[in-house]
Amino acid sequence: MGGGRMSTLKIALNNIVHRRFRSVCIVLLIALTTLVITGGTLFGAGLRNGIGSIKARLGADIMVYPQGAAFNFESILLTGEPSTFYLSADAARRIMELDGIERATPQFFISTYDSAHCAELAQVIGYDPKTDFVIRPWLSGSKITEPEYRETVAGANVTADAGMTVPLFGVDVTITGKLDKTGMGFDNTFFVSMETARMLFDAYLSFPEAEPLPEGDDAGNVVSVVLIDLKKETDPNDFQYRLHRGFRSEGIGYVMSQVWVSNTAKNLDVVNGVLAVLVGAMWIFAVFALAVIFVLMFNERRREFGIMRAIGATRKKLGGILLCESALLSCAGAMCGAGLACLLVFSYSPLIEHFLQTAYLPPRNFQAALIAVSGFASGTAAGPAASMFSAAIAGKSEVFENMREAT
Repeated sequence: MGGGRMSTLKIALNNIVHRRFRSVCIVLLIALTTLVITGGTLFGAGLRNGIGSIKARLGADIMVYPQGAAFNFESILLTGEPSTFYLSADAARRIMELDGIERATPQFFISTYDSAHCAELAQVIGYDPKTDFVIRPWLSGSKITEPEYRETVAGANVTADAGMTVPLFGVDVTITGKLDKTGMGFDNTFFVSMETARMLFDAYLSFPEAEPLPEGDDAGNVVSVVLIDLKKETDPNDFQYRLHRGFRSEGIGYVMSQVWVSNTAKNLDVVNGVLAVLVGAMWIFAVFALAVIFVLMFNERRREFGIMRAIGATRKKLGGILLCESALLSCAGAMCGAGLACLLVFSYSPLIEHFLQTAYLPPRNFQAALIAVSGFASGTAAGPAASMFSAAIAGKSEVFENMREAT
């Protein structure tokens, strides 16, 4: 075409501007589609990251806890919901001496109070640096030194910063470092040495809200859980049988870490499956709805296209105008939808974690950017994909046929 004629892009832009209502409707539909695609993908990735975080930090084969405390223990790991429960230290010692164990370590869980005596409502986890094989590697990987007496390492969600002194049961404890976000309950936790935990536990028991000790036990004769790594040659089923047979009368419960993580992962896989179906269905619906819109739009503009053909526009030019319009509208809608999805997911991440009551770790950096770009690309592709049929019709239509049908 001659140089004086309008370009495909300029014609498409003029059509968009002069048909504002229709253009806004298409942009909103694409924005909603992209919002669902991007938001659903970010949400699903957060669930998968949460499971990965659990696998990376539960460095034990078997977890032993007091019978009836399974829900509390799971809540501590997944959401950090504070809880205090007791396992006899004598039973813990004898469990740790069973044959077939490579290494074992106790942990002590103490729930803080939502009062002036505690910095905030959180979980305190005491561990034994001499036997621990779960928390120490994590601290070392974060390049944070282990807490000494009356010191603590805080999870990512704790409001106080490193170097600050916070009260726990009326006792001032110094935060020596803060861990990176895990998406687990560890984000709402104060990690302390077992010596500090015993000191804090004495202070904890002085409050009327304290969970009472089992009859016959004293403050120095309880822990909360025992984490066990088995030797490679140890049969897990045989060990569980011996554990059950030897301690069933002492009120213990236990779970294999792999089984627990696997069950948790299966539950989250169901959620991810539903999300995938929703995302796919939304994209298909959007393409179908847009296809209908573009067909109607073509029928409305038959006379316009007939005139353009009469003044020299090629069939390819007509199809290109439709594709260009759909691409521009889709791009605008996809940009809005992807941006809004990122804003909602990252701004309301704590609320999402609280609502889910499970491990959730939002994507970061490259992963988040890749998902956002993929969502944007999917949303942008919806318009041109839907307009292909109308563009093909426009390309095959004859001048006089279009003008006759328009009159």
